[in-house]
Amino acid sequence: MSSLKKKVLFVFGGDWSKLIRESAEGRAPDEFLYGMRYVMHPSLDVSFVDDTGSRGGVSESFWRHIHQWFAGRFVIGFYANIYWRNRPKFEEADVIVTTKDSIGLPVLWRKASGKIPGKVVYISQGLYKLAEKAAGSKINEKIRRTIGGHLKSAELMVVFGDGDARALKENFVDGPGINPQVILFGIDDKFWAPCREQNVSSRDGEYILSVGSDSLRDYPVLLRAIEDDPLRIVTRQNLPSDLLKPTVMVRSDLDWM
Repeated sequence: MSSLKKKVLFVFGGDWSKLIRESAEGRAPDEFLYGMRYVMHPSLDVSFVDDTGSRGGVSESFWRHIHQWFAGRFVIGFYANIYWRNRPKFEEADVIVTTKDSIGLPVLWRKASGKIPGKVVYISQGLYKLAEKAAGSKINEKIRRTIGGHLKSAELMVVFGDGDARALKENFVDGPGINPQVILFGIDDKFWAPCREQNVSSRDGEYILSVGSDSLRDYPVLLRAIEDDPLRIVTRQNLPSDLLKPTVMVRSDLDWM
């Protein structure tokens, strides 16, 4: 019976095994698993790969340099190492869910090349930025057009906002068949609940909270807009010191609890 199960493979950047374990134990939220726990079913063989494993060898070095070159030109990277480390899993999967552009683009490349027979659900979180960076350069424009062609090989393309959907259609119009579906990013409301500790609000007061480290978060605009309102930022970004007022607190050393 197990051989008849559909194989669903989720692809994460970074080391996701700890988050998956803590989420299952109720010690971390599950929204950054992109629905993985919700498709767990006896009829499905659900697994994942992430950015763990070998860091040596010629292949690792080669693809790391490609990733760095690509990220330097487009901000978004092209991290094919995860694919090459786990190639049998990609080629055996019935459905592949990629969760960020830098790991999704290599998967679509292999899919378009006929090396991945399974269906691909491609989640995009800012791919239109690549098109903006491509303007004015012949080689960058050629890469953009190639990616536009690869996008049509995904059975489903998902974005988290109407703005992303519009921007992709406008910037990859020469990629026929691009029809991103908007699915609003979910929040684990069972994990994120009001704190039940007494006197927390009276101790900390009211403030604006912003959380996130991805490169598309425009913290300078936020810092200029808040005036003297209390602001708490949780990020690993390096923020402009001249914009950090006494009412702003920045941290990155927090766990989920």
